[in-house]
Amino acid sequence: MGQVHAPLRLVSRLTREYPALLVEVSMRRSLRAAAGALERGEIDAAFGHVHDLARPWRARLRSRPVYLARGAIGLSTAHRLAGAAVIQVDELRRERLWMPATATSPEVMGFYRQFAEHFGMVLDTGGHKLGLDHMLHMLGSDPTACMLIDSDWPVPADVEVRMARLRPQPCFPWSLVWRDGDRHPSLPQLLGFVEKTGDDEGWLAHHPDSDWIPEIDLPGIPSSPS
Repeated sequence: MGQVHAPLRLVSRLTREYPALLVEVSMRRSLRAAAGALERGEIDAAFGHVHDLARPWRARLRSRPVYLARGAIGLSTAHRLAGAAVIQVDELRRERLWMPATATSPEVMGFYRQFAEHFGMVLDTGGHKLGLDHMLHMLGSDPTACMLIDSDWPVPADVEVRMARLRPQPCFPWSLVWRDGDRHPSLPQLLGFVEKTGDDEGWLAHHPDSDWIPEIDLPGIPSSPS
């Protein structure tokens, strides 16, 4: 989880609804890197997970949770649970949860570590991260591993991987981050868009009985009625 397509969808929608708004997308690969660019004034806003950055949070930065990316579990078709449509996370206790540390941002690794620790899984950070398609091919060849994947990610037809729903469902919290005092004229429009549209469409809808979010993120995300 934590793939960048969720924020890109939000930005794409923003530009469709406000065609006069000029947006320049800059990929920084982690919020830690983006935070430095925000402080230097190179960019005006960033999306990311504001915890597990492996550096102190800067006082000049402001953040707001805006979106919960919902996850599923990816399994080799040879995995013992590959035939299940829904998997209770407790069924994965002591299973190997795979996410290579190389080229993975600290905040995504932090999410994986907390998930593995909370549900008693073994986190495997070995191997190489050469894009999601490559990782899915590697996963398909290993019947002893599993991987968290955004639930709406299309799995290529040529990989031996299937996705199953998880209960509880892991939710990766994306926040919008900006610099305090930034005077860019489009920043209020961006903040207003994510607040209104997110409220209208339930981007932060969180059901404690069926969703899992890292405990450190819970104070900023309101619970929704069951």
